[in-house]
Amino acid sequence: MESSANEAAESLAAHVGREAFIAEMNSTAAAWGLNRTVFQDASGLSAGNQSTAREYLTLVEKIHAERPGLFAYSRQPRVTVYASGSGL
Repeated sequence: MESSANEAAESLAAHVGREAFIAEMNSTAAAWGLNRTVFQDASGLSAGNQSTAREYLTLVEKIHAERPGLFAYSRQPRVTVYASGSGL
């Protein structure tokens, strides 16, 4: 992902509601069978975020399968993201 992905994730979480965003992250992880994965913040920097190597691989594979174009952004030197419906 982007080198500043932690800031981008926190900005997105703030836009939609931080607690709701983190709850959705945990809900999605559970729905995908990632029973040893838990998120306490959106950025991934918290020591409270836990997973296993196998579950992290599954997470990346699921994201790639559902949103294959997402990883193309990580190959770009600069990416601009607009909030849907924000007019920005």
